[in-house]
Amino acid sequence: MFLGYPFGVKAYKLLDLQSDQIFLSRDVHFHESIFPFHPHFSPSVSPSHSIPPPFHSSLPHSISIPPPPSSPPLLPSINPSPDISNSQSSSPHFLAPSSPLSTPSPPQPLHSPPSLVSPSRRTTRTRCAPEYLQDYHCHQTTLTAPIPSLDQLLCSPSGTASPLHNTISYQHFSPTYKAFSTTISTHIEPKTYKQALKEPGWCQAMDTELAALEVNQTWQLTDLPPGKVPIDCKYVYKIKYHSDGSVERLKARLVARGFTQLEGVDYQETFSPVAKLVTVRCLLATATVKGWHLHQFDVNNAFLHGDLHEDIYMNKPPSYPKGSPTQVCKLLKSLYGLKQASRQWYSKFSNVLFAAGFSQSKADYSLFTRDINGTFVVILVYVDDILVASSDITAVQELKSIFHRHF
Repeated sequence: MFLGYPFGVKAYKLLDLQSDQIFLSRDVHFHESIFPFHPHFSPSVSPSHSIPPPFHSSLPHSISIPPPPSSPPLLPSINPSPDISNSQSSSPHFLAPSSPLSTPSPPQPLHSPPSLVSPSRRTTRTRCAPEYLQDYHCHQTTLTAPIPSLDQLLCSPSGTASPLHNTISYQHFSPTYKAFSTTISTHIEPKTYKQALKEPGWCQAMDTELAALEVNQTWQLTDLPPGKVPIDCKYVYKIKYHSDGSVERLKARLVARGFTQLEGVDYQETFSPVAKLVTVRCLLATATVKGWHLHQFDVNNAFLHGDLHEDIYMNKPPSYPKGSPTQVCKLLKSLYGLKQASRQWYSKFSNVLFAAGFSQSKADYSLFTRDINGTFVVILVYVDDILVASSDITAVQELKSIFHRHF
């Protein structure tokens, strides 16, 4: 008889109806149609079999659970006999234990009338296609077949309940959008340097990135000092698209593996403020109400303008032709991937704004303002994206020239 779950043991707590002993077992078979303590229960067994009295009167006062044996015994085999009248037990077994934590008396075979065993139950829950499939689709822009019904999906001969090619159709899209989606899914960005070498376009993009780093004097080649460990670098590839889906350019960026930097040796502080979203909303709302001019700037290779105060050495880029094989790059300017790259760029940009007469807000350190002779200019900085609002377009043009001169 099932009593519950014991604390701290992965097993069932059971009552032996013959010996009135409570024991534990990990492998039981439940017969949910047999209730030996029900008042109207009358088992179809021979007269020699009897049901013990109710549980509360037959439960012994002292219950002891025998300890498990030193060596785990073999699981008892259960061979039920079709003729229950041949059984020598005084009452039917409704649980068949087969665990080391079993009753002290030897477990007996399971004998129960076949008519009392309930058949296996089937779920009545309504089956439907998973909702997460609505977020996925494959790039088949020429699909014209209608989407099958739910019953057809669940009974798919391929064995897949919800094939991806049946979840969405592009047949109602315009030809322009079909071409756009096809173009986006056609080009593949390389994951490694060896993959990029196979395409001339990516080779040219890497050459352009190296030329920009050399013009900016990002590093100088030198021998590695004793006791210094250089950090590694890699290329990151990205395809830039136009709004119509055509490829704008191939962009290759050399980044440093900053996760190998040592705190206190290769960098100190890393925090860099960025504009709060509430500040962006307030600036846009104020500019709309007052009719200010709004302009947005993006600085090319912004992190390369930051100055480094630590001695950081980096391995040469892959296939870099200059210098000897034993030389490394001593970084003079900040590089993408460094721990302090964002902080050094913000420091460099804010110093330029201070020199131009701007004041920093105490409510949001990314907000800079200037008011000269009734001309009010606001600058909001989010890493390398800059939002400028002013009542005078001439002040915006002057600010552009300052940015071009320094960056």
